Amino acid sequence: MTFAGTVPVHKSLPAWRRLAHTGVALAAATVLLAACGGGDQVKKFKPANIVSFGDEASALVTETVGLSGGGTGTVHGLKYGVNDVSLLPNIKADLISVDRAYAPSTAAMLANASQTSWTAYPTVTRTVTGIETPSASDVVVVQYEDLPTLVINGTTTSTEAVDINYRYLYSCYDNPLWIQIVARRYGKGYNSQCPLEGGTGAVTYAEGGAKVASVATQVAAHRGELNSETLVTLMAGQNDVLELYAQLKANAITLDSARAELTNRGSALAAIANDIIKTGARVLLVRLPDLGLSPLAREDGRTEDLRKLTLAFNDGILNKITNDGRKIALFNFYDYTNYMDEYVRDNRTYDNIGNMSASLCSNTVYKPDATQVAGGSVAPLYAGDGLLYCNTWTLNSGASTTSYFWASKTNMGPAAHASLGTRAYDLADNNPL
Repeated sequence: MTFAGTVPVHKSLPAWRRLAHTGVALAAATVLLAACGGGDQVKKFKPANIVSFGDEASALVTETVGLSGGGTGTVHGLKYGVNDVSLLPNIKADLISVDRAYAPSTAAMLANASQTSWTAYPTVTRTVTGIETPSASDVVVVQYEDLPTLVINGTTTSTEAVDINYRYLYSCYDNPLWIQIVARRYGKGYNSQCPLEGGTGAVTYAEGGAKVASVATQVAAHRGELNSETLVTLMAGQNDVLELYAQLKANAITLDSARAELTNRGSALAAIANDIIKTGARVLLVRLPDLGLSPLAREDGRTEDLRKLTLAFNDGILNKITNDGRKIALFNFYDYTNYMDEYVRDNRTYDNIGNMSASLCSNTVYKPDATQVAGGSVAPLYAGDGLLYCNTWTLNSGASTTSYFWASKTNMGPAAHASLGTRAYDLADNNPL
């Protein structure tokens, strides 16, 4: 396989504009490689397996849930973003007749008069009675006991205490991460971590909150799984940027010192990629989106600081990445986020994204056992449990998973993952042998 590598970038150009030339040069390099090899010699690399390393942008988490009757159940493929959760009305036979009578109606599932629509989880006594797995999906059955009333379309129907089962269907297939999109395009899937995935042959070792040093540990632990038929996806560095940004805000470090440190960490990520290709594996490496466009940067009024820190990290990657045009595909996500922002400011959309300034997830989210987690996006990483438990029922008012870029103050939402996954795959797939 031949992957276009990096190319020289003229750093005299404006900050993000100069990076745009990288993509142009990569395309030109691809054309040259194809021409030199002859049409009949060009073929595409089809990985036999895909291995992912990185931070929460590439992490699929398995959650163990305790059951009220003893034992545990499992929810697969939770994401640090917006998990797809559906409410399935399901009245069990052992519950009283008033519950069973309204089983087909979602409205009948409202917990009490204070809930006139399904915009949040009920806040009454609950018991997790089981986890079902129809068709490989994960359905958490939560029984809310002794509800004071049964309300149908805003009208109290029964004043007796009732028990209702709410069934929350977690679909790890929907709202996919960028790595899931790449894998599917190659006919693969993370089936062991998301049973709803039809394809196999892909695995992720990425972890929420990971920094470059943690990624090095991930790779070292699984280097023996990599070979000439492996595609490695690699994305990290955001938590390094946020760590240094927190120090900058606290006046514990200067901007120049923070930039220098981040350049070193970007170079360290490039060194990880350079080492991976020694196994024969190919690498799809993603440069960070512009965190200067994040809700955090806008909220703090420090867009330029976070932009400069992001650039410093990305420049560190460029400085050290192996530039042989053969085994590393380097996707310039930084430029794409700026393209999106330009379009949005011009009242247009880019890759269907029309909002680059607000976050999707509210600060109150719920675990699969329906217990509440307050503070959904917590400094300094903004990617802890709060973000892991964000789902389609816990979004900010008016937020749209199809058009908002950001899930939290700093982390990507489903639309951003869709854009990244599609374009990163295209880059990798269009490079000839």
